[in-house]
Amino acid sequence: MSSVRIVHGGLEEDPLTKEIVIRGVIDQATLKYINMAWYQREQGFSKGHVNQIIAGVVSNSRIADITLGMRGQRCQSKDDTYVLQDKCYCIDGGQRLYAVALATSENPGLKVSLGAKVYLGTTEEKENEMFCKLGTTQKRISPSVLMRNKKKKVPAVSVLLSLNKDDAFALANRISWGQVKLRS
Repeated sequence: MSSVRIVHGGLEEDPLTKEIVIRGVIDQATLKYINMAWYQREQGFSKGHVNQIIAGVVSNSRIADITLGMRGQRCQSKDDTYVLQDKCYCIDGGQRLYAVALATSENPGLKVSLGAKVYLGTTEEKENEMFCKLGTTQKRISPSVLMRNKKKKVPAVSVLLSLNKDDAFALANRISWGQVKLRS
């Protein structure tokens, strides 16, 4: 497994959670090691918004920091560089990561400075809760995605997801669980 590196980093106390977090800039070469979990929007990224982010990246404009969760505590630091040795997941900023990946694939020499706030010792459940909270204060997440993300805690949601796949159900394959509703 490859590690995510945070450069120009430092430790600080998160004002909301009172947890110690790492803040810094993600080493561009390690962006590809950031995982996207099931609770993300999947393919619901707005093409127009992604293009705006790409334009900002290409013009060297500052784009908003992303929020990461590291599922573990293993971390090495030297000077102001932190090497995150456990799996890291994007909690908030999947669309920005996607846009940066597109921009750098089209222009391999492009230098990107993407800031991050990293929570240590997260779990899938905690990340999902943070994703749902953060997603309602920035680029709004579809209510159906927020509901889908309750499938492990709310049995009724799990039943609805199962019914949607049952051909005997009147609304089979007609319930949208993604960010964008499709005609099919």
